Amino acid sequence: MKKIVLLIFISVLFLVSCATNEEDNRLTSESSQDITKISSNTPIDQSFTNKVKEEVLNREDIKGVRGVNTKDELLLAIEVEEIKQFNEQDIEKEIKKTLEKKYPNKNFKISSDQKIFIELDDLEKKIQNNKVDKKELEKKYKNIKKLLDDPA
Repeated sequence: MKKIVLLIFISVLFLVSCATNEEDNRLTSESSQDITKISSNTPIDQSFTNKVKEEVLNREDIKGVRGVNTKDELLLAIEVEEIKQFNEQDIEKEIKKTLEKKYPNKNFKISSDQKIFIELDDLEKKIQNNKVDKKELEKKYKNIKKLLDDPA
């Protein structure tokens, strides 16, 4: 008899704890949008990138945005909500089309590739901490662009 009561107690405790964790995860995933604002006081002005990242992050299907700009071009990496991941390429195209219409004098490269997202995140942190100069930014930018154009 004691074993049955103990088994029922453990089962109820397990079910209650699982239900609570699931609810907590939903709250954090719905309310968290990931953006890094890069200071415009750095030697490489990233204020345009910050403006564009905020615009892109206003979309409901975008969870995170990383980006870096050079004089003529802006490279963005987006992180799409899990539910919308099957439509990543369509979302990329929509964002690119919208940005090109709004800013016709800039070239945009947009990717939903996680590797590009991580590389841009690292580069943003270096820019924010003034650990990269203009030449090094151009070099890293070209390397990330190569990764983007690589079909593998």
